[in-house]
Amino acid sequence: MFKPHSSLKKGDRFRLGNNSGVDDQLDAVTSVSGRSRCSKVNTLLNSIKVTSLKFGMIESSALEDISSSNTNEIKHGVTLTWENLTVVSDKKATFKISNLLRKKEKNCSSKNTIINNVSGIAQSNEILAIMGASGAGKTSLLNALNFRNNQSLNVYGEIKVNGQLIRSQNELSSISGYVQQNDLFIESLTVKETLIFQAMLRMDKSISKEKRFKRIEEVIHDLNLKKCQNFAVDIQGKKGVSGGEKRRLAFACEILTDPLILFCDEPTSGLDSFIALSVIECMKSLAKQGRTIICTIHQPSSEIFELFDRLCLVSDGKLAFNGPINKCNQFFESQGYQVPVNYNPAEFYVKTLAFVPSDKENSLEKLKKICDGYEKSDYYQNLTREIKEVCDNKSFQDRINMNTKNE
Repeated sequence: MFKPHSSLKKGDRFRLGNNSGVDDQLDAVTSVSGRSRCSKVNTLLNSIKVTSLKFGMIESSALEDISSSNTNEIKHGVTLTWENLTVVSDKKATFKISNLLRKKEKNCSSKNTIINNVSGIAQSNEILAIMGASGAGKTSLLNALNFRNNQSLNVYGEIKVNGQLIRSQNELSSISGYVQQNDLFIESLTVKETLIFQAMLRMDKSISKEKRFKRIEEVIHDLNLKKCQNFAVDIQGKKGVSGGEKRRLAFACEILTDPLILFCDEPTSGLDSFIALSVIECMKSLAKQGRTIICTIHQPSSEIFELFDRLCLVSDGKLAFNGPINKCNQFFESQGYQVPVNYNPAEFYVKTLAFVPSDKENSLEKLKKICDGYEKSDYYQNLTREIKEVCDNKSFQDRINMNTKNE
């Protein structure tokens, strides 16, 4: 007997699609999350038997707005813009026990501005890197742009794709993919089986089995996964795939449906310098196919840094720079901060924008000077001009409709 995925227990089975087989779309399931780490999957054809669930549940989200995939290269990209984006947390803070003993209220409203009036643009065929020191708001900005993890958060401002206002994640999910920082896979499946599983979940029911498998082969080739396609992702005591191959597999799962926009959270986290470079080179090749790629990154090497097209620097939730990467050095020089010779520019920018607790007053003054300086600079005027041109361009606005309709 097949049960709803929301009530799965050990030994239960759930159906992928309906009785017509694997060519049908699975309603209301997009991925197996880290909270449902299956140790074994018996079959990938019409149903999956869950023989072991670590946390006893499978996470789901609606597929209503996911557009069909095609096997052709992306012809037209899209431009993502955001204006005056502000993110405010609205969590309830709990008093200390000492205060509770004094019969004070248990909870109080605690509001904290995480992202403060940030604007920006990400264009097709380019990689936009969001950088900043720890706690600067990189991941918060990425999540706000992607409408993720917004519980207990109030998000203000406008997010647009080709000038069209986006109001929810459902509207954006039809043309975007999200590569998480932590790889979430069914470890006993091989690389190819993982892609088959994802294709069954993600791709539109109108796409034939032959086209699905053709798309899988294309993705395996494009992301250089041919040599490891028959290796299990990770089984103790057996040869599995490397960290870099896992990360490329994460990208492969997301591009099965040819998304126009890719959001990537710390794609090089936990990788050595060589593997990290190969992952960013992979992202670069995906961008050249017409995609808009936005990623957060912490400490890129100088070689990786040169592969980015645009840079968004944030400091304490404020915008310190957003523009072509070759203009960033000029801006910092205009503020009195010059990158030393033979010094990694990325490391210099992050270090300059870092908050120093031991020198709080001077540190805050420096950061305010840089952020205010950018807002008054020609670089910021160019940014606002670019955003306005995209939002006012009717051909840009029509293009997204054409893409989602024809896919």
